[in-house]
Amino acid sequence: MSLPAVVTVAAVGADALRTALAGHGLDVTLIAPAGEIPGSYWGAPEAGLIGNTLYVRPDTPVHSALHEAAHFICMDRDRREALHTDAGGDFAEENAVCYLQIVLADSIPGMGRERMLADMDAWGYTFRLGSTRRWFEEDAADAQAWLAGRGLIAMLVLCCFLLGGCSANPRASDSSCMQQAVDAIALDGLPDLRKHCLAAGAITRRCGSFDAVAAGYAKEISDAFGPGDASRRDLAANRAGRQCAQRSADVRQLAECCVQAGY
Repeated sequence: MSLPAVVTVAAVGADALRTALAGHGLDVTLIAPAGEIPGSYWGAPEAGLIGNTLYVRPDTPVHSALHEAAHFICMDRDRREALHTDAGGDFAEENAVCYLQIVLADSIPGMGRERMLADMDAWGYTFRLGSTRRWFEEDAADAQAWLAGRGLIAMLVLCCFLLGGCSANPRASDSSCMQQAVDAIALDGLPDLRKHCLAAGAITRRCGSFDAVAAGYAKEISDAFGPGDASRRDLAANRAGRQCAQRSADVRQLAECCVQAGY
């Protein structure tokens, strides 16, 4: 049986994986064509994991490589030290891993989020809303919460935007989307926490919930290392804004929701 046509390591290059994953403590070893892939749970051409090494072949799908990499990123130290072939994890972690591999795809030139969504569908990933895109955009709040609760979204932002870990494929279009979302609402003269709520909600409505989460954490990390004032209250207001965006049809309703939420 022939395999679905998906982006492989040969198409993007093993060095692209190494660059994207170096900040997460993962080494990438390229196996010769037709060689056995150590630590592959599903068997070749799927990627393998042993310790902190990700094993791939030229014909390994990039979605498989990033899925296994995401498992490693989501593990604690004890699990990483014992890691061999079976990444383990429960249902909630598996959802977080799927979410994370989609986000990581943006750091791979020649891959990107859009192609990752298509390749996951082609390979047979299944979600209750049908497509991977619908799950990622409409039904992944639990995965976001899992990642945020373990500091992994903040870590991604740090690697991507402050340490240059995503410089191979900067998402300039997303930065523009975020800026346009904020520019479209009136924030002057409002209390700081309401600004956070409104901005997060506006970015969620225009650009998507992950970009709103990333923007919020990027702002607080930047404040922590710069002249700003990093605050958990800001993050709480951001979270309220994202929640308000889900039940607001327009900016007026978003503003009313933020006020009702105490901001």
